[in-house]
Amino acid sequence: MIDLHLHILPGMDDGPVSWRKAIKMAVMASGTGTTVAAATVHGTLTGKAARAYVLAYQRILYKMQCQLKERRLPLRLVSGMEILSDGDVIGRIRRGEALTLNQSPYVLIEFEFDVPALQIYRDLDRLLD
Repeated sequence: MIDLHLHILPGMDDGPVSWRKAIKMAVMASGTGTTVAAATVHGTLTGKAARAYVLAYQRILYKMQCQLKERRLPLRLVSGMEILSDGDVIGRIRRGEALTLNQSPYVLIEFEFDVPALQIYRDLDRLLD
């Protein structure tokens, strides 16, 4: 099974608060048959703060991947962000402010809860173009 949305990285937005809890999550995920997971974080920042966040994310992801390998856990973590749709998702990805799923052309998009359906359709249509 592949999980495309797993907040598993410790200290990153609403993920676990410690490495111990992150490893426990990985054990649980692999125990339920998950073999690959996108270690997602929220991609809501822009500009220099976003690029710094991406670099921090990549360091923590690498460290977590090493932790799983050391423990021989059969869970492969790949990169990814849950990107808040703001009309400039593609620009943010191109500027290194947001990440696609596993460096692929696929994105995980989130919308504000109160966004009108028409705006969702427009934003998704723009992404598909």
